[in-house]
Amino acid sequence: NSVFSEAPKILKDYCGSCTRCLSACPTGALENHDLDSRKCISYLTLEKRGEWEQEYPLKGFLAGCDLCQDVCPYNSKAVRYTEAEAIQPHLICDLETLSEETEVEYRERVKGTALSRVKYADFRRNLKSVISSQMK
Repeated sequence: NSVFSEAPKILKDYCGSCTRCLSACPTGALENHDLDSRKCISYLTLEKRGEWEQEYPLKGFLAGCDLCQDVCPYNSKAVRYTEAEAIQPHLICDLETLSEETEVEYRERVKGTALSRVKYADFRRNLKSVISSQMK
């Protein structure tokens, strides 16, 4: 019952019968061209602050997801400047290394990247969730 739930959609529907993003979403966060942020891995791992009320299936994603963006035909024409590893090779780490990382080391590693807006405590929450799901 949010104020925005009754607002008319103002975006033109370019999708037609394409459902690639719906099929690609690992948590079912997309439905009828609407995004339920309570299920969206990108929102939960990058934007949501503090502890979660429940455990979420991160499907191995530590920060972000964007599978819906990767499969969208409109995005296939976008210019890719480079791969993340070429820009910030130190962003690619194994879970053991990350679990031993201090807050100072984390801040230094993500400095200058979009990940810098993820608070250390929230990153640790995400890491704990990914590690625990791999142990199941």
